[in-house]
Amino acid sequence: MKELSYHSYRNFTKLKGIYHSRMSSMLLRARRIRANRFSFILSTKTILKRSYSVPNEDILNSHPPVWGYQKPTKFGLPDYTPQQLYNRASQAPLMRLIESYRRHAHRSASLDPLSLAPRPPVPALDPRRYGFKLSSDFLSSKLPLNHQSSLLPDQSVPIISERDESEIYNVDGLLGMGPLAQSNDHRFSLDQIIQRLQQVYCGRIAYEFMHLPVKQI
Repeated sequence: MKELSYHSYRNFTKLKGIYHSRMSSMLLRARRIRANRFSFILSTKTILKRSYSVPNEDILNSHPPVWGYQKPTKFGLPDYTPQQLYNRASQAPLMRLIESYRRHAHRSASLDPLSLAPRPPVPALDPRRYGFKLSSDFLSSKLPLNHQSSLLPDQSVPIISERDESEIYNVDGLLGMGPLAQSNDHRFSLDQIIQRLQQVYCGRIAYEFMHLPVKQI
């Protein structure tokens, strides 16, 4: 009986030692984790404190304007070149067509994600209203049906300058062509110009801004 109790005592002390060693290792690990968390919090606070000490303008201007913020440009007069002024004066029908897209194209924007609702007719976007002579093939392939006007000026009324769909236009000072403007030529066909206008003003976002007194963003 004494021998059994002795062995039991040895086993108990052995288990007790294992328990204490494991508990001490667990406590040491917990202290290390707590110390790491505390150091992480301190480093995070230091980083935030340093970042908040930097002026907001320096943060916004430290990278190219790709986050929705653009550096304000100084506005000065004249805000056009002689070539741009000539393009606006010599291509008045094209200028009127572009202004019509900026004023009315939001009514024809693709706002229905399922494309179930028909788009309302916007006859102001028909280039023929501004003196452009377009073929039936061009109308059916390049111009949406709701952009075609059924009420056109009387053919007996003389048009000062009738422009053909194959003519090339210099859009410098009239319209930004985006990715299409790979060079400084600024010369595009009517098909390319209408595609660009429909892409910008008749896409998934509607822009209604021509009524604003100040249009500079």
